Amino acid sequence: YRLSARNISGKSNISLNAIYSDSEQTNEGNTTNITTSNGTLQNIFDIAGNRKITLNSILTYRYSDTDFSDSSGVRWNENLNWRHTDKLRTDYDFSYDRSETGDFDRDITSLGAQLTHLLYENLTTTLGGNATFNDFSGGEENSYGPRLDLLYQRRIPWGNFSLNGGWNYRITTREGEDAL
Repeated sequence: YRLSARNISGKSNISLNAIYSDSEQTNEGNTTNITTSNGTLQNIFDIAGNRKITLNSILTYRYSDTDFSDSSGVRWNENLNWRHTDKLRTDYDFSYDRSETGDFDRDITSLGAQLTHLLYENLTTTLGGNATFNDFSGGEENSYGPRLDLLYQRRIPWGNFSLNGGWNYRITTREGEDAL
C-alpha cells in the first residue's frame, strides 16, 4: 500500500508519504515473511514570506519485521536557512535518530551551524561547526569541532578556474566496551 498527500499554502509546503508492505519470499525451499512500514512527513515553511528564512522539518518512521529479526527507527530533522543578503547566509541543523534492532539500540543527536559569505562573486567562505552525540547499547561516542572552507571560482576565456581548500578539526570521545 502507498499513500502520498501534499498541501501547498501561502507559506507552507507539507507532504506525507507512507508505504506498507507484507510479503513472503521463498528461496531454495525456505519461506520468509517480511512486513515493512515507512512513513515521512515533511514541512517546508517560509517564515518571512519571501524565501529569506525557511524551516525544513522532516519526521521519518521505519519498521521491518521478518521471521528472524525486527528493526524500527525514527528520525527527526530540522534545518533553518537564513539568507541575510545575497552574499551572506546562515544555516542551522538539528537531527535526532533512534534505531532498535534486536538487542541493539542507538540514539544519535547532531547539532550544527554555519555562516557562508560570498566576496566579489568569486570567493565563498564557510565557517561552521557541529557536534554529534552517539549513545548506543554498551557505550557512547561523541564528536565535535569547527571547520573552515574556502572556494575561489572564476570564469576564464576557455572555461572555469576553481580552487578549493579547507580546515576541519574534530575531537572524539568514546566510552564503553563496545565503543566504535
